[in-house]
Amino acid sequence: MMDSPKTKAQLAAENQALRDLLDMLPVSVIVYEEDGSSSFANKLSISEVGIGADKFGSQKYYVAGTDKLYPLWKSPRDLALAGLSQYVDDLEIELVNGDRLPLEAWSAPLQTDGNGKVMQAVVVASSIAEKKAAETALRESNLRLSEIIDIAQDAIVSVDENHIVTLFNNGAERVFGYKEDEVVGQPLEILLPEFLHSDHHRLVKEFGDSEINSRVMSTRGELSGIRKNGEQFPAEVSISKVTVGGKAIFTAFLQDISTRKRAEARQTALEQKLYQTQKMETVGRLAGGIAHELNNMLSPILGYAEILMLQLKKRGEDPAHANAIYRSAQRAKSLVSKILLFSRRGPSEHMSVDLVQLLQELVEFTRLTQPKNITLNLTCASETAPILGSSIQIYQVMSDLCINAQQAILDSGNIEIAIDILELENHKCGVGERLSGKFVRVTVSDDGCGMDKRTAERIFEPFYTTREVGEGSGLGLSAVFGIVENHKGGINVSTVLGKGSSFEIYLPFFEGESKGRL
Repeated sequence: MMDSPKTKAQLAAENQALRDLLDMLPVSVIVYEEDGSSSFANKLSISEVGIGADKFGSQKYYVAGTDKLYPLWKSPRDLALAGLSQYVDDLEIELVNGDRLPLEAWSAPLQTDGNGKVMQAVVVASSIAEKKAAETALRESNLRLSEIIDIAQDAIVSVDENHIVTLFNNGAERVFGYKEDEVVGQPLEILLPEFLHSDHHRLVKEFGDSEINSRVMSTRGELSGIRKNGEQFPAEVSISKVTVGGKAIFTAFLQDISTRKRAEARQTALEQKLYQTQKMETVGRLAGGIAHELNNMLSPILGYAEILMLQLKKRGEDPAHANAIYRSAQRAKSLVSKILLFSRRGPSEHMSVDLVQLLQELVEFTRLTQPKNITLNLTCASETAPILGSSIQIYQVMSDLCINAQQAILDSGNIEIAIDILELENHKCGVGERLSGKFVRVTVSDDGCGMDKRTAERIFEPFYTTREVGEGSGLGLSAVFGIVENHKGGINVSTVLGKGSSFEIYLPFFEGESKGRL
């Protein structure tokens, strides 16, 4: 039966309504015929591609981002005409002006004959230019962020809620000595010394449970890290927390402050040394002034005491009292000499002195006067050990060290004196500058009472003594300090309370003939 004109009009109206509806869609809709030509393309398809609907089916499709043409069997049109319903997202279509438009497309058969052959197919495509641009921008942003993280001087380490490392930048590689692939996926504990493991878990849990908002930095503090080679180092650290997908990620920004700590320690040592030097110089100037005044007063006392002794002898009277005055004045003069040596204001003539010969004579004399319960031994690694200095002052140094060792031995014990020659390179001394070059070392050791740390720090201070009042002036080691420093040498002291002490005196080796005598 033939369709009535009304039915045809109705169908035409319905078709037009369908076309109008398809033209309003925000996607491209193209209908292909059996021969591959396009029989319909909505307005968006034509406007985007810039070509008439009758020629739409001849467009070229490319693999996204390449110049590779899609094989015929894989283009959305041919997939649909082959009876396949499929989604394609890596697609680009060539526009009339030569540009390429990235698309995602859905293809499906639209009409088939009685044998299943596709007579019409439809392809629905949507531009993904904005999506691609966003992905490119995100990729570039991530790349820039990655570059920033990697060029940062700080070590940056991120961990998840299970304390597993998820990020380890180049700065962290430099600080810890690990490569990124050695750490990512491993527990954070490999970067912390063992004594911090329990505290770390507790602190991270407290931080994670806190109400601090994302990206709020905690207070920067210090902790210890451990390098791949097992070396511990001090570090300054700040931590941030951010929640992603309901899970917390913790990021630590860490600086290795080993160099700064060493610099601070050196600065503190220099400040202490400057303070000690200033104190010694002030006391030295005061002591020197007092010593010269005492010398002026002692000279007439000694002179008159000598005259009085001579007169008493001539008259046949006992000069004992005058002799006592003379001896007391001589002891006072000896004390003044020590003060002058300490203050480095006393005159001294430097010449070549053989320390081996000087110590042999000192030991021989000391054995005659020291208590019988003390044994004194001398060991010489060389037949001669010349220095340039004052034989009187160096003798004073060695004598004071022997007396100090004797006083440290309460009952019986041993004093060992050793002398050797050695090359030093930037050798650090407790007293004196860092030493480099050839030096003579004299070591005076005892197995006496030793010293505690507080006492050892003050032994070279003038007038400081641990002896009872009247038993020591506190100037012996102060004079040693002044003389050794004046001879451009150094002193090291090691001591253990209850086990003894050892003094190492370093004096520059002198290439010359040893002519010094006592």
